[in-house]
Amino acid sequence: MTDFELEILRFLRFSDAPVLWCDLLNRYSPPHPVADVDAVLRLLLADGLVEKNSPSSAPPLCSLVLSESGLIQLIQEEEHRKYIIQKEQHKQQQSRAEARRAAEDHAAERKADQRFQITLSLSTAIFNVLANILLGALLSNLDRLIPWLSSLFH
Repeated sequence: MTDFELEILRFLRFSDAPVLWCDLLNRYSPPHPVADVDAVLRLLLADGLVEKNSPSSAPPLCSLVLSESGLIQLIQEEEHRKYIIQKEQHKQQQSRAEARRAAEDHAAERKADQRFQITLSLSTAIFNVLANILLGALLSNLDRLIPWLSSLFH
C-alpha cells in the first residue's frame, strides 16, 4: 500500500460522515494531480477498501466511507509500518551501541599504547643513565684499567 493510499484511508477512518468524491479530489489535488487522486480512489473502490455510501450513485458523484476490509487493511498496514519503524530503530540502537563499543575499545587501546610508550621512554632513559654512569666509570678509571688488562695478557 502506498503512502498516499494510506493517507486517504486514514482520512476516511477519522471522518464523521461519508466524504464526497469531489471533496477528496479537492483535498489532495494541490500536491497530487486530480487524475492521480481519481485513479487512486477508483482503485481503492475496486479493491473494496472504500465503499460508496449510496450504491446507486457513481463516481465522481458519490460519497465514500471506509469499508470493513479497508479498516482491517489500514490497521494491518499501520501495524506493519510500526514494526518496520521499530525494527529500524532497533538496528540504529545496535549500530550506535557497536560504534560506542568500538570507540571505547579504541580509547582503551590508545590508553594502553600511551602506557607502553611511557614505559618505553622511562626504560630508555634509565638505560641511558646507567650506560652513561658505566661508561663514565670506565673512562675515569681507564688509567688503572689499561695496565690491569695488559697484565692479564703477559
